[in-house]
Amino acid sequence: MRKFRIGLIFFILFLLISTQLILPNAVSKRIKASLDKEINKSAKLSVELSSFPALKLLIGRVDELIVVGEGLVVDSLPISKLNSSFKDLKIKQVEGKWKVIKGKNDYLDLELSEEGLNKYLNTRPELDIFENFKVELLKNKVMLVGDISFFNAQVNIQLSGNFNIAGPQTIVFSSDKLALENIVIPTALIEQLKDKLQFEIDLSQLPIPLEINQIILEEDRLSILGKNQ
Repeated sequence: MRKFRIGLIFFILFLLISTQLILPNAVSKRIKASLDKEINKSAKLSVELSSFPALKLLIGRVDELIVVGEGLVVDSLPISKLNSSFKDLKIKQVEGKWKVIKGKNDYLDLELSEEGLNKYLNTRPELDIFENFKVELLKNKVMLVGDISFFNAQVNIQLSGNFNIAGPQTIVFSSDKLALENIVIPTALIEQLKDKLQFEIDLSQLPIPLEINQIILEEDRLSILGKNQ
C-alpha cells in the first residue's frame, strides 16, 4: 500500500511537471497560428504564455500572455511594432481559431509609422474628398495636407490637430486649425469641414484585448501606449 501511494505521488508529480513543460508551448503555438490568420502579414510575431498549474490551460485559463511583433498588417492598418502583455485571460476556440475573450492589458507599446498611416488613411472613404492627400506626424501635432474641390476650383487645405483616445481600443483625429489657400469661406463651413475630416483608428480587429491610455506623437511616428508606461 505504501509503495502504491509513493508510486501514485511520483506519477502525479510526473504528470504535473510534464504538463507544465508541454502544455504552455503547445497552446502558444495554437494561439500564434490563430493570430497569423487574423493578421494579414507578419514579418515577425512571437507569442508566449504561462499558467500555473498548466492544467488550467485545458479550461482556457491563462495567467500571462506576451505578444511581440514587427511589420504587422491588421485590417489594412500597418503596425511597425507591437510589444504587449496580458494577464488573467480567458481563451476559447471559436470556429477553429483560438480567441482571447477576456483579459487585462498589463503592458502595451504599439507603433505606427507615418508611411504606414498614409497607406491606411488613403483607403478610408471619409477622406475621399482629398486629392494628393498626405498626413504628416510631427512632435505633438498632426498635419493633414491635400487638395479639395471647392466651387469647381482646386483648393489646397492644411488641417492641424491631434489624436485623442475615444475608447479602450480606438483613437480619433480631431482638428483644431484649418487653413485654406487663397480663399475665404464662411466660418460655419470651416467648422463643417473640420467635423467631416475627423477620422478614427479602430484597433479592435487585433484579436487581443488592448487598453489604450496614452498617445505620443514624434517625428514620423505615432506611439500608442497602455498600462505601466
